[in-house]
Amino acid sequence: MGKADVLAHNVRFYNPESRAIHCMALQRKNKKLAVSRSDNSVEIWDVNFTPYLEKSFSDLNFSIEDVKWFGSRLFSCGLQGYIVEYDCLNESVLYTTPVTGGPAWCIDVNEKRRLLACGTEDGYINILEIGNDKLEHYKFLDKQQGRILCLSWDKSGQHLVTGSVDVIRVWNVETGHAIHKMKTGRNENRKETVVWCVAVTSDFTIISGDSRGCLCFWDGKIGTQIESNNTHDADILSLALTEDESAVYCAGKYQCVDPTITIYGKVAEHSGGRRKWAKGGQRKIHEHDVRALAISSDKKLFTGGIDGYLALSSYPPKVLIKFPPLLKGPCTSLAPSKRYVLLRYLTYLDLWKLGQAQVDQETFDSFIPLDENEMLLLKLKAKKTDTIISSSLSDDGQFLAYSTNRGISFFRFSPDETVDKLTKLPEPTECGPCRLIQFYQMKRKNYCAAVTKTNEIHILEMGDTGPDIIQTIKPAENETLTDTISHLTIMSDTPYLVAADCQSNIGVWMISNWSLHCTLPKYSAAVTAVSMRKGSALVVVAYSDLKVVEFDLKEKKYTQFSKNLDCILSNHLHTTIASITFDSRKISSIIVHDDSSICVFDKNNVSGKNEAKQQKLENEVEKKKKQHVNVIKKSKHIVSLTWLEGEEMVIVSVNPLKLAENLPPSLEKKLFGT
Repeated sequence: MGKADVLAHNVRFYNPESRAIHCMALQRKNKKLAVSRSDNSVEIWDVNFTPYLEKSFSDLNFSIEDVKWFGSRLFSCGLQGYIVEYDCLNESVLYTTPVTGGPAWCIDVNEKRRLLACGTEDGYINILEIGNDKLEHYKFLDKQQGRILCLSWDKSGQHLVTGSVDVIRVWNVETGHAIHKMKTGRNENRKETVVWCVAVTSDFTIISGDSRGCLCFWDGKIGTQIESNNTHDADILSLALTEDESAVYCAGKYQCVDPTITIYGKVAEHSGGRRKWAKGGQRKIHEHDVRALAISSDKKLFTGGIDGYLALSSYPPKVLIKFPPLLKGPCTSLAPSKRYVLLRYLTYLDLWKLGQAQVDQETFDSFIPLDENEMLLLKLKAKKTDTIISSSLSDDGQFLAYSTNRGISFFRFSPDETVDKLTKLPEPTECGPCRLIQFYQMKRKNYCAAVTKTNEIHILEMGDTGPDIIQTIKPAENETLTDTISHLTIMSDTPYLVAADCQSNIGVWMISNWSLHCTLPKYSAAVTAVSMRKGSALVVVAYSDLKVVEFDLKEKKYTQFSKNLDCILSNHLHTTIASITFDSRKISSIIVHDDSSICVFDKNNVSGKNEAKQQKLENEVEKKKKQHVNVIKKSKHIVSLTWLEGEEMVIVSVNPLKLAENLPPSLEKKLFGT
């Protein structure tokens, strides 16, 4: 093999901790999925097209036991005994409401009556009315013995079903009394049966899952059991009912025969006879406990559990996509001239210097030996183990910054000095916490652009005495950006700043006078990546439906490349495009990647629609010659891909085996014939 065209640094020492999924809730109308994790963070995923992590609420100092949507408003409850509503615009807590009865285990919302029910440790059921800007206590139902672990409203909002130890109760909300008490029974006399999950259909059929592994169906009108199915050998922890109520999915612990998701559907016993629930199939998606299930209107099933992966599955056709438990990006930052790479973890930063490869040899295998190994230069921990929500490194490696929910911190890094390699700089008082930070250079002088939690963009000049705010952009004032700012792109010695929000609005500002230059046409899918080539007026945008467009900022219109590019990536990528980079040696080259694939395509070789039809008539050999997308599938869980300099690029990825190291061992079962 001759000399390589590209030297790729495969950074595989980035090992973030896996974070288990505890609960989830799907807003079917807007297709937003809320996911709670073991580090007490809440994520909001846009699942209109390919699922995309849109927002993240981190560093919450309380537990989260259940989450529910009311329209576009998100609520949660936890062991602290409060119901929390979140500010989805600013990614923060809006307010908290205390409940009676100690720790709160479960909540459910009835949108028709605008009521929220909460079950607590001491057996109290709190009914709260959802106002326009707060929760108000409506009433309490009769106190019961023991904790309430799950509950569900019926469609009318007149009745409430609760599950606890050994019993399921049906409540009349108006009177506050239990009208039915249905005992589950026990497998062993001294072993309690815990009802972990309940659901209610429109004909008042109650579906429950318990610690015996039984999926039970009850008649809520008369309070009797219809049927019981022993679907698992251990606890059923979650269940999900389809929107048309034709099927129910249930899942549980890994100690069962296998960690499967069991499906039950409604079937008719005889022609025109009574319909009953029958087992319809199984899916094996996870190797550990499945803690949460949610199903969309088009019957796409979302699952999560101890392994931290969010899985999307459907059948037919058979589809399974798994999203690893990574932090919301960007998680890496590069200083090309110094060969530094900054890696962001939950509570600390690692600064590494990349190794040097032996590129002078004539022949080599796929892996090139290093003259100089990589070296850890710095480990920087946040104050009081706060969660780091964003970080960045300047192009020359001189400055680095990170932000927590307490505020932003700037540092000067001097690796050549023997003492005090890291110097903390004064904090700008008007900046506050920032969800996005990006350094850039203009005429060899360092600047920093930072997006605050209030969706303002601060421009800071990195002076000798520290950072000073020289400009503040408020995109919401002229409604350029109306939602949470999700992407910020500004390149060194490039006259434009580009920002995008979660509603797919994209604004462009001129750096010379910080005036609004233009806005890009709005698209229906969410923006997943934005990038510009250094010194260019072309911006490339990727959307959650895997569409990629190129916009000319000088001409204020899409380029011919955008018109020719007709969904060529949807056949090669399975998750959203995480980042976009460019080959510095070839102006027509664009490189994109998702979780496991890297796609390289040449703009000059992308055919228009008429040419594409003509290619269909050619033989297979000619098609391969004209193939304009090169796909590389050699990595898993790619976090970032950045061009370093010359012929070098940096690929940061996470080893799936490292994510599984701290997980409990999965069950091994001897199958017949093995």
